[in-house]
Amino acid sequence: MTLVNNLHISMTSFTHESRVFKEVNTIINHSNIQNVYIAALHENNLLENEKIGTGLFLKRFRLKTRSLPKSILFQSFKYVELLLQVYFFYRNKNIKILNIHTLALMPLGVFLKILFNARLVYDTHELETETMNLRGTKKILAKILERLFINYCDDIICVNQSIANWYMKNYRVDSSPKVVLNTPVFKKLKKKKNLFREEFNISEHTTIFLYQGGLTTGRNIELLLETFSNLKSSKSVIIFMGYGSLEEKVKRFTEINSNIFFKRAVSQELLIDYTSSADIGFVLIDKVSLNNSMSLPNKLFEYAMAGIGVIASDNIEIKRFVQNYNCGFCLDDVNNKSIVNTLELFTDENTKLFSVNALKMFEENNWSHQEKALIEIYKEY
Repeated sequence: MTLVNNLHISMTSFTHESRVFKEVNTIINHSNIQNVYIAALHENNLLENEKIGTGLFLKRFRLKTRSLPKSILFQSFKYVELLLQVYFFYRNKNIKILNIHTLALMPLGVFLKILFNARLVYDTHELETETMNLRGTKKILAKILERLFINYCDDIICVNQSIANWYMKNYRVDSSPKVVLNTPVFKKLKKKKNLFREEFNISEHTTIFLYQGGLTTGRNIELLLETFSNLKSSKSVIIFMGYGSLEEKVKRFTEINSNIFFKRAVSQELLIDYTSSADIGFVLIDKVSLNNSMSLPNKLFEYAMAGIGVIASDNIEIKRFVQNYNCGFCLDDVNNKSIVNTLELFTDENTKLFSVNALKMFEENNWSHQEKALIEIYKEY
């Protein structure tokens, strides 16, 4: 059997791409692919070349055109430079499967597919043409671009079934997209911890609610701050664990509210211990775009891995999992009143039930299950 290689192209500097990292580890460990290469963009203070695992090689390309303005004309120069650099660097490496991880790379991917005589995998991380920030002419051009090139792709990977259905309906793709949820790698919860109670001196009789993740807009963080700052009951506290543009605002609220706490983001190794120290997690995603309405955040499964139930918005995929596994409450309308009313629904009994069901959800949907669909693409090599 002739040994072949796989190339993944990213438009980032590849420092926090956990999904891609999970995928390339699966490919190298469960297929006949000899080497997996990752092409990314260079940033200061980062290595240009890295071996990130057995058979896994990362190359960050320095673009001479990167300092040019961000207009469409100058962006095209950067694009051509990236195409040429990637082609000449990998042309003798027997690339037979090529993965692109964003819509912007689709024309480049099609060119390289032809030049390398390779299979092209369009590995979507969201419903990119239906995001909140894509509007007007840019949105029209993005849709045209996707429609023009999508049937040059040999496989399409989507992060949930709703997005896969959308692709089948809107583009009539030649083959059904494969669904690979962005769930964590399996890690068994040995014992729930009590780290938050110990660190912040929280009573055993108080329910700990947790927001974990990026402290940015679109996730109802400011609403949660307002809601908990106005709570009359002392039986509920909230901890915000993460970092982002709203971090300073969260800290200001902790200074004047005894039931609001801030914890800096912790390493992945410690995450499950801290998350399991809470009782209930929040997953409140604003439905400001079709992409948001169909989103299925990794956070939901991180809570499940730690054995805690959730209060969630009723986005299509979030609601489907929460209701199917009965691991929390979904809010039809996210506002102060609905959150306060839901806080009052928690008892020791349903909190324990949600914990058991959340663990079941994680056990049945963690990465060891998702990677099976991914392996199907590479099994013939």
